Amino acid sequence: MHTGNCLFARDGVGVIDFEDCGFGYYLYDLAVALDEVIARYPHDIAAYREQLLCGYRQERALARAEEDLLDLFVAIRLAELIRWYASQGTTNSYRHRAAAGGAGARCAAAGCAALWIAYCQQ
Repeated sequence: MHTGNCLFARDGVGVIDFEDCGFGYYLYDLAVALDEVIARYPHDIAAYREQLLCGYRQERALARAEEDLLDLFVAIRLAELIRWYASQGTTNSYRHRAAAGGAGARCAAAGCAALWIAYCQQ
């Protein structure tokens, strides 16, 4: 789930296209949402992470032990993106992630690594 899959209306927000969400660890779904935030707002990760968790807790309880695992799922998500980028060959459509990492990287995999470093520094 990312902002491109959100439909905004006066009475609320609807979400479509759950390509990366599915049956499995729900914390991975949160990591997918955080991945979008990491790429777009690398300097405000902690604030957006807390806002996401606050909104999530309004719908479902989240134990502290589960919340502590979220960083692991973000790492898994970024590793999955590196695998996906590698399978795509050379493409320019996802180079924004490299730029968002602030490392001036020429490949999306390097951008994901830079994003992980930025995430860990928050």
